[in-house]
This record gives sequence, C-alpha cells and structure tokens, in this order.
Amino acid sequence: MLFLHACSPHAPYLSDPDCLPRIIPPEPSSPHQKFVDLGRAWALEKKGEVPSPEECRRIEDFYDCNVLQMDRALGRLIQSLKTRGLYERCILVLTGDHGEAFWEHGTQGHGKGLYDEVLKVPLIIKAPGFAAGRRDDRLASHLDILPTLMAAVGGTPSRAVQGRNLAEKWERTVGGAMDGSEFAVLSDRWKMTRKIKGTEMQNKKQLLFV
Repeated sequence: MLFLHACSPHAPYLSDPDCLPRIIPPEPSSPHQKFVDLGRAWALEKKGEVPSPEECRRIEDFYDCNVLQMDRALGRLIQSLKTRGLYERCILVLTGDHGEAFWEHGTQGHGKGLYDEVLKVPLIIKAPGFAAGRRDDRLASHLDILPTLMAAVGGTPSRAVQGRNLAEKWERTVGGAMDGSEFAVLSDRWKMTRKIKGTEMQNKKQLLFV
C-alpha cells in the first residue's frame, strides 16, 4: 500500500513556473512571482474587510494554479502505473482533508468555519464495485473510506470501525463535523452549526441555512 500526502493546493499556493502563465498573466512589477502574499488579505479579514475584487481574483488564480499542478502530478503517477502494468490491479482513492474558502462568507482559507466551501472535498475511488465515471451524490464521509477499502480486498471491518462501504446501496440522512469551538450537524439539504464555549451552547450564534 502506498499513502501519498501532497501539500498542494495549500497556502501560500506556491506554483510551478510552467503552470502560472496558463492561468495568471504576469504583472510587470513581479513577473517571476511564484506564490501569493496572503498577509494583507488576512489583515483585512481581521478587521472584517475584504480585499479588492482584483486581489481576490488573483489569490484564487494562484489556488487554481496549485490545482492544475496537482492534477498534472497525479496524471504522471497514473501514467507510471499504466506503463508498469500495475494500474488495472490497483485500488486508488483520491481525497482532500479540507476545502478552501474565498470570502463566500467573509473569510479566506480554512479552519475558520464549517461552511460547505470548506467541508466538501473530492472523493474519487477506483476499486471493484465502482463503475467508471459514475457520480454519487450521497452524503459521505472520510470515515467511509476504511470500510470501503476493506470490502474491496475481501475484508470485514469490526464493529468498532465507523463508516459504511460506499460500494453498497444505503442512504445517510445526517452527518457531523467539528472544527475547534464549532460543530455542525448536516443532512443532504440542511446544516445547523453551533459555537461552543466551554460546556455552554451559545444559542445566539446558532445558524440554520440551506
């Protein structure tokens, strides 16, 4: 088994020079810039302000460059597996540990809330029982990866293992997430978040939204 942990895409969105021109036109003042300076944007965020639309767009562009170079790297990995005759025998799982906010709710980055732009991440599986190109819109979790992989290799998870085999038919009606002092309960349509201070629930900060 190979576990490959890539840091991209991640702030400060350090990007390869060959990726940048495909997305970001060079600025005369900094034609060789390879990453974006988020210091000013985060300073504005602390004051409840948002950078200019042009600055926001440039920061997102650097993130897109990170996504592009990660896509290329994964393409090289898959091609290497095919060249070696290993691809058809491999089980592959691609996912992320968090998304990234770009001021949809006033913040940039992650670890600052439980909105969908941070919670929703890719989960792509190539394994027995999964048809190529099929999209699954069920409410899934990283907890489902272990039982799914165990089933794919003929194993049976113990009762202590959380999650469900994604190759089987089932519906999850509710899930949960937690980030520091905030937790959320969510369904396929609704999400309720609450801020926690000690053991007290601060009901004034409770949000319910589609």
